[in-house]
Amino acid sequence: MNRSETNRKLATELYVKLGQSQKDIAAQLGVSEKTVGEWKKKLNWETLRASEVSGSKHVIKTLHSQISKICEMAADENRELTDKEADRISKIAAAVERLEKKATLGHVVQVMEEFILYLKGINLTLAQEVVKHQLNFIQKKAHEYK
Repeated sequence: MNRSETNRKLATELYVKLGQSQKDIAAQLGVSEKTVGEWKKKLNWETLRASEVSGSKHVIKTLHSQISKICEMAADENRELTDKEADRISKIAAAVERLEKKATLGHVVQVMEEFILYLKGINLTLAQEVVKHQLNFIQKKAHEYK
């Protein structure tokens, strides 16, 4: 991978995952803001960032952070959690559990699809046979995650 490709990949990570500005990225990588702007447009960084921010991993992380803040506030004030705070934590924990199950089911579907593609390259007949059972398996998993 040449330097330009490396910079482009790093810039994408800095923008999408870390939320850095184009100006900061350009300064860090020693390239012009115009170059970074071209990468942003060409590689659809805005869409990637939106996906990252709304992705279930990010949401789960944010919810865990909310729980921590509630607990820290009570600890800083040297007191027990109020009923309202405990109820809020309980609701957040339930939301996290639902999201984790949803993410897990999505992962099952993704892995199944990748496996079928892999299998097609090795043995098309076997892949076609497995596909017949794929939907039943995913439905079974969906039922388990309810």
